[in-house]
Amino acid sequence: ADTDRQGHVNNAVFSTMFETGRVELLYSSQRSLCAPGCAFVIASLQLDFLGEINWPGNVGIGTRVSSVGRSSVTLEQALFQ
Repeated sequence: ADTDRQGHVNNAVFSTMFETGRVELLYSSQRSLCAPGCAFVIASLQLDFLGEINWPGNVGIGTRVSSVGRSSVTLEQALFQ
Protein backbone atom coordinates (compact mmCIF):
# COMPACT_ATOMS: atom_id res chain seq x y z
CA ALA A 1 0.00 0.00 0.00
CA ASP A 2 3.04 2.28 0.12
CA THR A 3 3.42 2.53 -3.67
CA ASP A 4 1.18 2.83 -6.71
CA ARG A 5 1.38 0.75 -9.88
CA GLN A 6 4.13 2.96 -11.34
CA GLY A 7 6.39 2.55 -8.29
CA HIS A 8 5.69 6.03 -6.91
CA VAL A 9 5.45 6.37 -3.15
CA ASN A 10 1.85 7.11 -2.10
CA ASN A 11 1.13 10.65 -0.89
CA ALA A 12 0.04 9.37 2.54
CA VAL A 13 3.54 7.99 3.11
CA PHE A 14 4.96 11.52 2.77
CA SER A 15 3.23 12.41 6.07
CA THR A 16 4.87 9.43 7.77
CA MET A 17 8.29 10.49 6.51
CA PHE A 18 7.70 14.04 7.75
CA GLU A 19 6.69 12.65 11.15
CA THR A 20 10.01 10.82 11.32
CA GLY A 21 11.83 14.10 10.68
CA ARG A 22 9.82 15.94 13.36
CA VAL A 23 10.44 13.25 15.96
CA GLU A 24 14.17 13.24 15.23
CA LEU A 25 14.35 17.01 15.71
CA LEU A 26 12.02 17.41 18.68
CA TYR A 27 12.71 14.26 20.70
CA SER A 28 16.27 13.21 19.83
CA SER A 29 18.00 11.57 22.79
CA GLN A 30 21.20 13.46 21.88
CA ARG A 31 19.85 16.98 21.29
CA SER A 32 16.15 17.11 22.12
CA LEU A 33 14.35 20.44 21.83
CA CYS A 34 11.81 19.26 24.42
CA ALA A 35 12.01 19.26 28.16
CA PRO A 36 11.18 15.93 29.83
CA GLY A 37 7.41 15.40 29.82
CA CYS A 38 6.89 17.90 27.00
CA ALA A 39 4.41 17.03 24.25
CA PHE A 40 3.49 18.53 20.91
CA VAL A 41 0.16 18.59 19.09
CA ILE A 42 -0.05 19.12 15.34
CA ALA A 43 -2.53 21.99 14.90
CA SER A 44 -2.06 22.39 11.15
CA LEU A 45 -0.38 20.30 8.49
CA GLN A 46 0.05 21.53 4.93
CA LEU A 47 1.70 19.45 2.21
CA ASP A 48 2.69 20.77 -1.19
CA PHE A 49 3.58 17.95 -3.57
CA LEU A 50 6.27 19.21 -5.92
CA GLY A 51 7.61 15.93 -7.28
CA GLU A 52 7.51 12.17 -7.10
CA ILE A 53 9.42 9.81 -4.86
CA ASN A 54 10.16 6.44 -6.40
CA TRP A 55 10.70 3.07 -4.80
CA PRO A 56 13.26 1.68 -4.26
CA GLY A 57 15.53 4.46 -3.10
CA ASN A 58 16.72 6.58 -0.21
CA VAL A 59 14.95 9.68 1.05
CA GLY A 60 16.54 12.54 2.97
CA ILE A 61 14.29 14.46 5.36
CA GLY A 62 15.07 18.11 6.02
CA THR A 63 13.41 19.73 9.05
CA ARG A 64 13.90 23.20 10.42
CA VAL A 65 12.28 25.52 12.94
CA SER A 66 10.99 28.51 10.97
CA SER A 67 9.37 30.41 13.83
CA VAL A 68 8.79 30.20 17.56
CA GLY A 69 5.75 31.69 19.25
CA ARG A 70 4.70 32.02 22.87
CA SER A 71 3.14 28.55 22.91
CA SER A 72 3.81 27.31 19.39
CA VAL A 73 6.54 26.37 16.97
CA THR A 74 6.36 26.30 13.17
CA LEU A 75 8.43 23.74 11.30
CA GLU A 76 9.28 23.57 7.62
CA GLN A 77 10.17 20.25 6.06
CA ALA A 78 11.24 18.84 2.71
CA LEU A 79 11.89 15.36 1.31
CA PHE A 80 14.77 14.73 -1.09
CA GLN A 81 15.50 11.74 -3.25
